[in-house]
Amino acid sequence: MFVLEKIEYSKIEELLVLLRERSKWLESIEKPMWNPAYLDSDSFIQKYQNPSCFLAKEGENTIGGFILLEKDDGFWSESFDNDVFYIHKLVVDKRYEHRGYGKKILLKIADYAKKEHKLRLRIDYYKDRKNLETLYTEVGFSIQEELVMPDGIVICKCEKTL
Repeated sequence: MFVLEKIEYSKIEELLVLLRERSKWLESIEKPMWNPAYLDSDSFIQKYQNPSCFLAKEGENTIGGFILLEKDDGFWSESFDNDVFYIHKLVVDKRYEHRGYGKKILLKIADYAKKEHKLRLRIDYYKDRKNLETLYTEVGFSIQEELVMPDGIVICKCEKTL
C-alpha cells in the first residue's frame, strides 16, 4: 500500500539522504538545484522555518519525500493565504523513478491537503525542467507566473485548486 508518512524531525535524516543523493546526481548532469549547505537537519529545519516533513512509502520501502509549508517567504512572499500548502523538496528515490511515483505522491498530497482544509497547492520549478512541467500539468497545476532570476534562471510558479 502506498502512503504518505508525516515524520518527526528525529527521522528527518531519511528524507535528507534522499535529497542529498538527488542533489549530487543533479550536479553530475549539470542541472544543480538544491544547495547542499541546507541539506543537514539543523540548517534545513531553520531555512524552511519548521517544515512538515513527509516520506512516501510503499510497504517498508521509502519511495520519496517532500516538505509542506504553510507560508513561503521565497517565491511566494507577496501573499499569505491560510488555505494553501507550498510543496518543496519533492524527491523520488532514483531506484523508483520512471514508475509514476511522482504523480502518486502529488495526488496523495492533494488528498492530504483537502483533509487539512486547504483549497490550493503551490509548487515552483526551473523552467528548463520539462519533465517537472509535464508532471505538474498532468496532476492539475497551472503556471501562475514566471520569474527571471538575476542569473537568468526562469522559475515557474504553479498552483492547483483542490
